[in-house]
Amino acid sequence: MSQRLILAAILTAPVFVLEMGGHLIPGMHEWVMANIGHETTLYLSFALTTMVLLGPGRGFYTKGFPALARGTPDMNSLVATGTISAYLYSIVATFAPSLLPAGAANVYYESACVIVTLILFGRFMEARAKGRTSDAIRALAKLQPRIAHVERGGQTLDIATDEVAVGDIVLVRPGERIPTDGVVTSGASYVDESMITGEPAPVSKTTGSAVTGATVNTTGAFAFRATRVGADTFLASVIRMVEQAQGAKLPIQALVDRITGVFVPVVLGVALLTFAIWMLIGPEPRLTYALVNAVSVLIIACPCAMGLATPPPS
Repeated sequence: MSQRLILAAILTAPVFVLEMGGHLIPGMHEWVMANIGHETTLYLSFALTTMVLLGPGRGFYTKGFPALARGTPDMNSLVATGTISAYLYSIVATFAPSLLPAGAANVYYESACVIVTLILFGRFMEARAKGRTSDAIRALAKLQPRIAHVERGGQTLDIATDEVAVGDIVLVRPGERIPTDGVVTSGASYVDESMITGEPAPVSKTTGSAVTGATVNTTGAFAFRATRVGADTFLASVIRMVEQAQGAKLPIQALVDRITGVFVPVVLGVALLTFAIWMLIGPEPRLTYALVNAVSVLIIACPCAMGLATPPPS
C-alpha cells in the first residue's frame, strides 16, 4: 500500500502542478505555456494520469465496477465512477475538442489523479493501523512462556505450555513468567501484573490466590494448580478480542455502506435524468451538451471526504 501511495503521489504531483499551479503561483501559467506549451501539457497530463489509474488506482476499478454490476455499489464504485468520468471527458477534450461545445473543452486529469491519491492515502493510514494491531497481537502471543515445570508422577517435568492440562501442579521459579491461569497451592511471592492492570507494584500471592498466565513472578517461588489452559486463558481471550476488533466492521462503515448503496444509484439516476432533459430541451448540439452535463454530475458526485474518513471493508 505504501508503494502504491508513493507511486501515485509521484505521478500526480506534476499533473497537479501543471493544471493548478497557475491558480496558486503567480506567473506559473504563463511560464508553462511559454516553455512547455498547451498541447504538450495536455499530453503529459494524459500519460501520467493513465499511469495513475492503471497502476496504483487499478484496484478501485477491478472492485468498484463489478460491485456496481452486481447492484451492490461500495466506496470503490464511487471512486471508480467519478475518476473514470473525469478521465474519459478529459481524453475527449484533449484529442477531440471539436466534439465538445464552445468553452467546454476543459480537462480534469488532476481531479482523477488527486482523488485516487487521496483515497490511497486514507487506505494507507487504515492499513498501517491494522498493521500496528497485528504487531500488538504478536507481542501478546510472545508473552506466554513456551516451557512449564509440571509435577507428574512425583517428578518435575519441563513440558510445552500447550501440553499443560487443567488440574496440573505447575512450579514457578523466581523471575519466570507464569505459564497459564491457576490458583496458588503452596509457596508465596509477588507477581508483576502490570500487563493486565497497568499497576507497576507487584501483587502478593499466597495459597489460594489466583494467578494469570504471562504475568511475571518476582523473587519468590510457588506452585499453583492450572485452572484454565490453552484458548481458555486470560491472555488467549485478550488476543482473541483484539483479533475480533481488528476484523470487525466499524459502525460508521456499516452506515456508509448503507448510504453508498443508495447514493450511487441515485447519482447514476440523476446523471441519466440530466442527459434526458438536455436531449429533450437543450440547445444544439443536444447530444454533446447532454453528455457533458451528465458526465459533470458523475465527476462532482465522487465524495472524497467520505472515502478518506471511512476505512474500506477488510
